[in-house]
Amino acid sequence: TSSACASPARLDCLSGSGLSSLDAGLFTGGSATDHQCRGFAADRKCVKTAMSATAWLERGFHGRTRRYCGRAMELGQALQQNFGFSAFRPGQREACEAALAGRDVLVVMPTGSGKSLCYQLPALIRDDLTIVVSPLVALMQDQVEALQARGLGDRVALVNAQRDAATNAETLRRAASGDLSLLYVAPERFASPGFLEAMRDAPIGLFVVDEAHCVSQWGHDFRPDYFRLADAARYLGAGSIVASTATATARVALDIAHRL
Repeated sequence: TSSACASPARLDCLSGSGLSSLDAGLFTGGSATDHQCRGFAADRKCVKTAMSATAWLERGFHGRTRRYCGRAMELGQALQQNFGFSAFRPGQREACEAALAGRDVLVVMPTGSGKSLCYQLPALIRDDLTIVVSPLVALMQDQVEALQARGLGDRVALVNAQRDAATNAETLRRAASGDLSLLYVAPERFASPGFLEAMRDAPIGLFVVDEAHCVSQWGHDFRPDYFRLADAARYLGAGSIVASTATATARVALDIAHRL
């Protein structure tokens, strides 16, 4: 551990040994409300020597960290109970610990390696709301249906233009009142003042940006709607940001960290 990296404003690389391994690794930073973390996105020395998420949990730098500190020990039990798995895949536990600790996380894993579990499991353990931003209705629907099939239908919902206004309004009411653990929305939803106002007082802990390469002008699927997500997360008072993608070069990963 480097003393220069003992601040929550720094970034961690929890698997691999630096930016060259980001295309198969995990990147974490300070809380979403700590604007300084954006300035250290390209600090190679800090990334290579930063403290692990487990150390952050043990030291409990933030009240939010202390709140979930003991729950890191429940991860294995929660994994079995909610998903039926007996063990984590590489990188999943570290990402879950970081999310529980209120740290910003960039997860870069191949398709099919379990990226969604890295935010779904912490969301189910936490007692606040996790917002998941996904670019395609089909992707959202698949994840919601998979969680419903595991008996978690009362804790997860989605809002989209294919549903009538009354159904969407009721979903937002449930989210704002604390009845949901996971709410899936499209990035375009944050252009709606009505949506932002409805969610303004919701207890939002994690703000998840799925397919996060869409936020980068260097990514293969750049979408301008993703530009407003960092501001939206801060406007809604989200505790931290989790970005997830399967296709990010080191350059794209740095751009994602900078923009979010």
